[in-house]
Amino acid sequence: MTNNLSIKEIQETAALDTGCRFLQSAFWASFKGAHGWTPKYFEVTLDNKSFKLTVLVRSFKKAFFHFSLAYIPMAPEKGYEAILKDLSNAIKAYLPKDTMCMRYDLPVDFEDLEERKEYVRGIKDGKIQGLVKADVDIQPPDTVLLNLQKTEDELLANMKNKWRYNIRLATKKGVEIKAIHAGDADFASFQ
Repeated sequence: MTNNLSIKEIQETAALDTGCRFLQSAFWASFKGAHGWTPKYFEVTLDNKSFKLTVLVRSFKKAFFHFSLAYIPMAPEKGYEAILKDLSNAIKAYLPKDTMCMRYDLPVDFEDLEERKEYVRGIKDGKIQGLVKADVDIQPPDTVLLNLQKTEDELLANMKNKWRYNIRLATKKGVEIKAIHAGDADFASFQ
């Protein structure tokens, strides 16, 4: 383990929300906790800098086979890839003994598509030690920006077929999207 890396389990979830990404927030951990995941919270210190980390654990029991998975969504931030192996080993001590793997969905933001391709190529080629690129992304790998000044038909025409299909299917099934604001009279019914 890196000599200057330390980790401790913490209970204070409010501290997580200071400047963190949504999928590392106490709200998200609570939501996932209500759907079968067990959130664990850590304070990680490296080179006298610390950050909070939420690890989600899911345990499965199938006949005589028991196993757990650990999932770390959108953390740690870009630049910490070199310590992921040591960080994983440190976290492992706090996880169920039957944990099979830890999955990180790193929050990597790129200036352009070529920079992203180079980063992924580096993982696949083993240039970033200890990382193995999963075949499937859980979190969207990119952000899509839409010009909402265009008509609905123009927006649909510029989408992939599958996206158009899903939107039309949702419409047929009666799915409606509307904005709700905290000051609205019926806001409480949406919580």
